[in-house]
Amino acid sequence: MSVAVAILLLVAVPVVAAALLRWARCPGWAVLGGAVAGIVLGPSIFGRALPAQFQTFYVGGIKQQAELEHFVRRQQADAIAAEHAGAGPERLAELAEQQKLARDGLDTAWNEAKWADQRPMRAFTVAVVVLTLLGAGPRSGRNDGQPRNLVASMSVGAWSAGLPGGLAFAAMYWPWHRPLSEAVLVGAAVAIGPWVLTSIDREAADQAELGGAHMIQRAGLIATLLAIAAVGWGLWLHKGIPGLLFATPLLAAPLAHHFFPQKGSGVVFGGFRAMGGAWVEPVLVPVLAGCVAIKIDLFAHFAVWPIVVLLLLSGDGRWLGAYLGAMVLGGRGSLRTMRLVLGTMACGPTQLAITAIAIHTWSIPGEYAMALLLGAVLIETTVGARRSMARRLIQTEEEIERMTQE
Repeated sequence: MSVAVAILLLVAVPVVAAALLRWARCPGWAVLGGAVAGIVLGPSIFGRALPAQFQTFYVGGIKQQAELEHFVRRQQADAIAAEHAGAGPERLAELAEQQKLARDGLDTAWNEAKWADQRPMRAFTVAVVVLTLLGAGPRSGRNDGQPRNLVASMSVGAWSAGLPGGLAFAAMYWPWHRPLSEAVLVGAAVAIGPWVLTSIDREAADQAELGGAHMIQRAGLIATLLAIAAVGWGLWLHKGIPGLLFATPLLAAPLAHHFFPQKGSGVVFGGFRAMGGAWVEPVLVPVLAGCVAIKIDLFAHFAVWPIVVLLLLSGDGRWLGAYLGAMVLGGRGSLRTMRLVLGTMACGPTQLAITAIAIHTWSIPGEYAMALLLGAVLIETTVGARRSMARRLIQTEEEIERMTQE
């Protein structure tokens, strides 16, 4: 019953919050609504207001936690009694060592119990990730009639993944001294390609270059494949062979873009295409954001530098990498290229997909998950800014062309 209630809340509250923000015409309403709902249901609010219920619904290990707390109290009482009995330093050190071994065993048992109790929530999160990524296929609107430039797509995709992902990895591994697995996973989260190009991004790319939207979409696929490989490596480092299984749900992203759009007929695929347009964004995307936010404590996990760095890399880092990847081949104007690669920043749901898997497998700490969540929110809420930027770039190009003609 507690599992059913927990999942019901994690579906209903994000969907309602997203619907309210959509009604209020808030940009990025799907991701932002899910993030707000997840924070409300998480340790920040629900966990502090009703800690026992929160532990039962979303943490688990209640019995083992009680045993550990009882042991800690008894440990303190035994240490005080030993001091009053006149025990010497050697006896006190021996007692402390015995208590430490016993406490380590109870800590391990508590963590194992929490891992087991959170299995339904992990399974639910994986299902949401798969359905969300598959839902991108019916919404992608791919046009196979446009010319393909595989070399340009590979260059843009590799740079848009490599630059932000490499910088995030370097920051995690050296200045912040995080384990290699965490550095790889955080780098992969800011390296993954777009979920779906918005109409704004497609228009800007096609106006900048013939077949530009298709090229950016293929570049996004390449970035996504690189990120999936990195996730598999990071989870293997953290959990061994079983960790690789948690990376397989991300394969739904390339499957969606290259299978469902081409096979959209029939009952199954036609129904899924209709689902993609009807309730993937209003339902699945908010729930995915909620699955990430519910693991985050705003007060305990707030860290300034990870937020600043990963916010920049999530949006501007991808855009700069894609810009360099397009310019390195030559033959493109600078301003047109800036418009061409704006769509590489449409990565909110895909970034959340990696973050959700990583945090629910205990592979990254809460402060970095919080920074990645805020990065996804920023990406989704600045779609209008990308439109304004594309218009300003067009105006600048026209002014330069007019001045050249004069």
